[in-house]
Amino acid sequence: MLSYFLNSSSIMAFQEPITILGPKLKYKIVEVVHEFRQIVDHLIANSYLNKNDEFFLYTRVRRFTLYGSITLRKVSEEILPTIHREFMKVIAMIDPNLRMNHRVYRRVLLKLNKKLTLIPYNKTWLPPVFPTTLWTSGYILKKLNDIIRRITKGRLGLDSTYIDFNEALRYKAWRKLLYETLLNRRSLIYKLGYLKYKPMRHMVMEHLNRKHDHGEKFAYLMSLELVLREIIKFADFTDKIS
Repeated sequence: MLSYFLNSSSIMAFQEPITILGPKLKYKIVEVVHEFRQIVDHLIANSYLNKNDEFFLYTRVRRFTLYGSITLRKVSEEILPTIHREFMKVIAMIDPNLRMNHRVYRRVLLKLNKKLTLIPYNKTWLPPVFPTTLWTSGYILKKLNDIIRRITKGRLGLDSTYIDFNEALRYKAWRKLLYETLLNRRSLIYKLGYLKYKPMRHMVMEHLNRKHDHGEKFAYLMSLELVLREIIKFADFTDKIS
């Protein structure tokens, strides 16, 4: 079960982390995988699908999604009922088969605010107001469009609904951030021994030369570097006022 979770949610091929990770982060990842295994062993959900949902609640949502929410709360008020255990207990009472393929989610959106259902999903190009039976066709069309844009280097095809990290990081504004973080030997991810500079530089050049797309991976790794810098700034600030 744990292998399925890790493989389905990973954005890197199996060998990539082994190549780019420094000794410190490798050790931490072993700790995290061990903790994940403990979470799986202690989940008491009444079905495989509910166990899957609870696992992601305790791992991805609380370790990753929540950090973005905390950042967002600096500029707006946000309520996230889906991260509360009591709410998840109520959701788990609904038949998992009814929750699959966004069936209940779509109904909730329609009841909550019909304007929300007019916003298209990134992966389907279709807004939730469309029947779920059509979402698969939208997903296929978007995949074909992505392939056409990749082959023609953006000359043909439609722009994606949301930002395309693969292409964005090849243009000046975003590429500058790439150079300031992943191609900067003085970055904290290298100084702290989390990542190895040479294999990371090789991966960046592969991306810039269009040999491979690594945009999503870089988005995570650049975010790690920026978060580390903010932590150091905060630590320096508290040292000064203490």
